Amino acid sequence: MKKLNSKAKSIIAGISALAVIGISGIVAYFTDTVEVKNHLTMGIVDIDLKEYTLNEDNEKVEWSDKVDIVPGEVISKIPEINLVSGSVDCYIRAKV
Repeated sequence: MKKLNSKAKSIIAGISALAVIGISGIVAYFTDTVEVKNHLTMGIVDIDLKEYTLNEDNEKVEWSDKVDIVPGEVISKIPEINLVSGSVDCYIRAKV
């Protein structure tokens, strides 16, 4: 029987490695299963934005646009965001 030289040994080792990788890939492809249950529900979200200001007596009154605003004037504006009844709970992100 002939002895195998190093080139033949490396070819056989490469073919064996490719065969093992190929067979394991085929097995993984046919046995891979994933089950996903999505519990996402959609609802109606309706928000109400009302703006208030403080008058001279420090009472909260509904905001009305001022005609003349001078630089440096302090303006009190209080935004209130509420969910309208019947809306689903939600997160609101606001920048004031």
